[in-house]
Amino acid sequence: MQARNLEHYGDAERAYAAVDSEHPSHVEQAALQSRADLEESVEAGLVFDVTVDGTWAGYAAALAAGQDSLGLPAYVVQDLILSPEFRDRAYGPHLSTLLAQALPDPSRILIGTIHADNRGAIQSATRAGRKDVGGWLQYQFTELR
Repeated sequence: MQARNLEHYGDAERAYAAVDSEHPSHVEQAALQSRADLEESVEAGLVFDVTVDGTWAGYAAALAAGQDSLGLPAYVVQDLILSPEFRDRAYGPHLSTLLAQALPDPSRILIGTIHADNRGAIQSATRAGRKDVGGWLQYQFTELR
């Protein structure tokens, strides 16, 4: 259901903290978007509360991107998170699909990036039918000559 506000932002912070506690490397792989960024997406109608039997279970959020996203009109996955009590129930793979179906402009593609070491997110995305269309390479130069 479309979120009208960020009343569950604290719950999302706790959900990220739980994942980080269980998987310490997750801290470097993913993070909850700032309240300001998510509020912008709420105003655009692009944040969705995930509920299970009327109980808040997580967020699915996107950001509308212009032609600068791989040269295509797109939505960019901003957040997909489930609270701890709803993890490990096979809900994760459905978040991408539900987000894509809920977005207002079906002519835009839905894209997102996943850290290469975030195996849980990669498995979930693959199960949802998302395709790896290439990756980003980043280089760090310690000394320019």
